[in-house]
Amino acid sequence: MSDTRTEPEILKACGGKMIVRGGESVWDFGYRPSRPEDTAFVLPHDPFEDVPEIQGDKVFLWEYPRMCNGGKHPPYSYQLTGSCVNSGGQNAAIVRVGVECVNLTQPEAFKLPFTLHAYGYSRHLIGDEGQGEGSSGDAMARALEAVGVTTLDDQNAPKPRMFENAFCFTEQTELQFSSWRNCPQAIKDAAKPHPFKYIAVTTADEAEKELRRGRPLTWAGDWGGKMKASYKGAGANRILWNGGRSSTWNHQECIFGLWRHPEFGGVWYLQNNWYMIQGNVAVPVHGEPANGEPPGGNWIGDPDMDYQLRGGEVRGIKDFSGFVNGLIHFGNV
Repeated sequence: MSDTRTEPEILKACGGKMIVRGGESVWDFGYRPSRPEDTAFVLPHDPFEDVPEIQGDKVFLWEYPRMCNGGKHPPYSYQLTGSCVNSGGQNAAIVRVGVECVNLTQPEAFKLPFTLHAYGYSRHLIGDEGQGEGSSGDAMARALEAVGVTTLDDQNAPKPRMFENAFCFTEQTELQFSSWRNCPQAIKDAAKPHPFKYIAVTTADEAEKELRRGRPLTWAGDWGGKMKASYKGAGANRILWNGGRSSTWNHQECIFGLWRHPEFGGVWYLQNNWYMIQGNVAVPVHGEPANGEPPGGNWIGDPDMDYQLRGGEVRGIKDFSGFVNGLIHFGNV
């Protein structure tokens, strides 16, 4: 499917706003850097933690929610306002729910988590009590731990618009829940028993270790790629490639996968929150994946990962107190 909109029109449709920072044009999707004092007590990566690890050259965490969802990728979160930290956090949470449903001995249900109230709480943590746009990557991770999540099908939660590949809420709903004061008490009560835990990740070695432990990474900073990714490699080694920082985005996405690629070395699967709606299909902005990866993402290289780790906020999402009543599937490809 093709789209006749210009690049700025597409970026605006994905919650972006053009700003000028230090004489440079920056696309702002809602990421706000944390103050140093807010991250002083973040739990650091523990290299000696006794956790089973995924072995081999491919660490594809998206396979776990796909297994839970009848062999089909579940839909992932798509932002309409400057709520990138919500979508990046929500997509990481979806993957972690799937990882735990497959690997833990106690029964847990695979349900898509509702996180907009946590986004509102993250804005409360950075001192913004009103409706608006933007929060920090660390504050969103803290919020997932502090207030937990309920399910997307919770009767008290607003209903998303479901498409093939993705789901989203209306702009009005995103803005309503951007203020913690607007969150209904019933949602707060339902979410409280289901928190995540999180840790800070500051090097590529730590990032690889956490992915091998089954922990997706929220990925916030000012790294920006190309709007249209390109393909390289062939056959089973073909990838949709967007490596090489080429622009500046104030943005949060998430990392689902790592591949020690036989041709291209270390590559990381970066899931974005941007789609173009055509009919009932959410078409990925960057292009269609090459080998069964979740639509919406693309691969980047070690230098891109290093850049965001140095200057941004990367957090591993782990230890979810899961859902237990009923299994539901979301039809998707």
